[in-house]
Amino acid sequence: MTAATQTYTVIGLTLDVDSTELLIAAVLAGPVADQVELLATSEEDFTRWAEEFDAPDPDTAAELAYTHCRTFGSAPNAGEYLHQVLEDEDVEATAGGHPGSGCYWVSIGTPDGGEILISGQGRHEAEAYYPLTEHAG
Repeated sequence: MTAATQTYTVIGLTLDVDSTELLIAAVLAGPVADQVELLATSEEDFTRWAEEFDAPDPDTAAELAYTHCRTFGSAPNAGEYLHQVLEDEDVEATAGGHPGSGCYWVSIGTPDGGEILISGQGRHEAEAYYPLTEHAG
């Protein structure tokens, strides 16, 4: 006989270096992730997180959350995804990151020798640098 499942909302913090480490603060019964207000954290290295999981009990929901972060936290970040899309479209770009920092950058040369640089760290910081003095179009 299979145990009945219900929806649990897991709330915690992810470590921004690679978002694969989850620190769980609570597991609540019910699909309430949309109702949970994630306040800003004072820690620069963490992102507050809430996700819903169907499980027979809170402990299993927590284990599903850990597995989810280990599996999907190491998925390509936005910079890696952008670099792949540019490469697929034959747009020459360079990219890289700073190991262990969670930072990633993509640089695209302009026809007149300028540069468009997009960088970011984690899921909440991003900047684009494009010198307007080098804009030719």
